Amino acid sequence: MRIFVTNDDGIDADGLAMLREVMREFGEVIVIAPDNERSAVGHSITLGHPICFRRVIRGGELFGYAVSGTPADCVKLGFCEILKEPVDLLVSGINRGSNLGINAFYSGTVAAALEGTVFKVPSMAISADSYEDVSFPDVGRIMRAILPEILECRKETGWNFLNINIPNLPPEKLVGVRPAQMNCSGFEENFQRHVDPRGNRVYWITGGLTPLEETEGDDTLLIRQGYVTVAPMKLDLTDHEVLKKLNTLDFSPKTRK
Repeated sequence: MRIFVTNDDGIDADGLAMLREVMREFGEVIVIAPDNERSAVGHSITLGHPICFRRVIRGGELFGYAVSGTPADCVKLGFCEILKEPVDLLVSGINRGSNLGINAFYSGTVAAALEGTVFKVPSMAISADSYEDVSFPDVGRIMRAILPEILECRKETGWNFLNINIPNLPPEKLVGVRPAQMNCSGFEENFQRHVDPRGNRVYWITGGLTPLEETEGDDTLLIRQGYVTVAPMKLDLTDHEVLKKLNTLDFSPKTRK
């Protein structure tokens, strides 16, 4: 199996190194990642200036390719220019910080995996539920334990895109692994207002990470309960129920009198 590994924390991120190490146990790994941190850039791509990449050598061997662009740029450039042969799987992460609920919309980690599905490649985004004290060795042990079954179940379920979030816990303290739905209730949105030295108003986003509402099965609730959450997602944002209703209406132009 050939595996495309990427992230949004950059080519030097500890999480990327751990992901590469783990995925090498499952097949041949090709790393193509941003040359610097590109967190929270969502699915943005670079249009206003050129993109370039360079080879990164570590320990006398090729570690990967560093791209001067966003996570989505990395995936596009990887598939179109860098990779010489097809890949079987794309894995994005291990992100420092969870990508639960609507945070998935803003996440470069999730966007890279979503871009993989644009190229018809099964993809996973993997994130750790902590921003500062992540134990990547523990996350790596958890991944080694859960990935074989997750990869195997694709034959039965046909998943194309999984958003996986891992609690910041030692493996022995995990409650288990649960399929999850994306919590779409939103988060508390707050801004802290300041004045810069020139008298201009400036703002910092300070909203909390606790969702406004939760129901059983939400990814935000399950991870607090100690579960690894596995949320199946898809590229198609179409509201098919509304589409059915719209198709019953007559939108033909009407002449006004």
